[in-house]
Amino acid sequence: MYRGAIVAASVLGFRQVFTGRSLPAGTGAPGGPLGGYTEPLSRVLLDWTPEDIQAAIITAESGLLRLAADLCTAMRGDDKIPSTLKSRILAVQGAPLTFEAAAAGRLRRRALKSLQAEEDFFDMLPEAELEQLRTWRLLLGVGLGELVWTEPDPADPTGEAVIARIRNGRNVPRLKVWDPRHLRKDMASGRWWVRTLTGVEVEVRPGDGQWILLTAGGNRPWLNGLWRGLADLWLAKVFARIDWARQSEKYANGIICFESPDGSDEDERKKFGLDLRDIGKEGVVVAPAGYKGKILELAGRAWETYDAQWTKSNLGFSVAVLGGDLASESKKSAGTGASLQGEVRDDLKKADAAQDETDIRAQVLCPWSRVSFGDPDLAPWPKWNVDPAEDRQALATTWNMTAQALKTSKEAGYALDWQIVREETGLPITGLLADVALPAPTPVQALAAAPNLATAAELLLAPLTTAELRALARMPANDARASFLGMFNGYREARASRPMRRAQGAPERLAA
Repeated sequence: MYRGAIVAASVLGFRQVFTGRSLPAGTGAPGGPLGGYTEPLSRVLLDWTPEDIQAAIITAESGLLRLAADLCTAMRGDDKIPSTLKSRILAVQGAPLTFEAAAAGRLRRRALKSLQAEEDFFDMLPEAELEQLRTWRLLLGVGLGELVWTEPDPADPTGEAVIARIRNGRNVPRLKVWDPRHLRKDMASGRWWVRTLTGVEVEVRPGDGQWILLTAGGNRPWLNGLWRGLADLWLAKVFARIDWARQSEKYANGIICFESPDGSDEDERKKFGLDLRDIGKEGVVVAPAGYKGKILELAGRAWETYDAQWTKSNLGFSVAVLGGDLASESKKSAGTGASLQGEVRDDLKKADAAQDETDIRAQVLCPWSRVSFGDPDLAPWPKWNVDPAEDRQALATTWNMTAQALKTSKEAGYALDWQIVREETGLPITGLLADVALPAPTPVQALAAAPNLATAAELLLAPLTTAELRALARMPANDARASFLGMFNGYREARASRPMRRAQGAPERLAA
């Protein structure tokens, strides 16, 4: 049997041996070589100028992405840009991931179990590779990856033979991210091509089971990449760093200056100048007689320009990638549920998640479902939950204000629809509480709480008659209070059951 043979698992479950150099159409990548294609070696331009950035923009307009991709690679060497990109990428990729079964199909539940419970998804799309692919799309506007359906045969000591990647009885591919510098688009036909190690160009057909092409949308997706807006800021920061370091090297220890005396010999001055030039770090020289030395220190504040240039560039990176300078704002919500997701604007997270869900299903899960279950439409939908984290402090404040409003409305006599209040505020109201009968006060408690004897009698649920009010009104205050207590002592219950016969206005007359 040919050493490059491949063993593949068919949909029906039996094993077949293919001896050709290419994968058959039913095993994933149509017409691809065994082991996948090999990416060419790359050599990136190290020193960039404004003219180089313009050249990258011009060549990208014609569909050639080599210079634009090299520029993105250089920018990813910055101290700020990679972490900012990671915040944007992981705001989606680090969110909780669930899967939704296909709308129809006899095997749709089985496909869902294979993808989620048996972890085919994470075997196909390792976190590090998926992060790289999504970073290229965000930065350049185009991300290129290859699905490799084979792996080296562990039984072959030469490492040349490959076998199908069988996981739980299924042929499961694995993502390999390519550098987009090898990618170009034919603007006349709209077709994408990638150059391999052999120098041959291969057409990229997204969704064919071999290639993944994540784009930022449009006929020229590189226009929607962030690189065009970040390039000038990045180069300004690079120049600020270089100039600042050069200034620090030149003026940190000051400049040694010597003044020669009148009548000094020119050859002597030249020789002494050469000695100063070759003095080296922390060197010592002996000046000729009469020479006066001093150290010139930098008195300007040019470093403030470099610092401002550096700071503004970093601020521009945050605004462009995260949708705002939210890194400092998110610290205000520490401990309230805010996390990495809080650094990225909500609409950007939702847009990124929606695009990832659609592209990954169409270009990765559908080919996997076709190979594993014979029908690409059985592929489940990935769902990233990127809803904003709950701010518990704000929630508590809202609920407290709602409770106060409900209390005030009830005391004012207004009737509110508690179901609408629950829907609008999220306050978990389940209904209205029945009025609870409070125990009646004692006569002493009633006297202490009421402004007069008539009101105290009403608090005891036994209003006084007109005759009783007149009798109490004729007594001194202390005698009236003692008589009042005697009237209610022992027979309050009987008085409480007596119907009210008090004349209108009696309490007011008694209070007067």
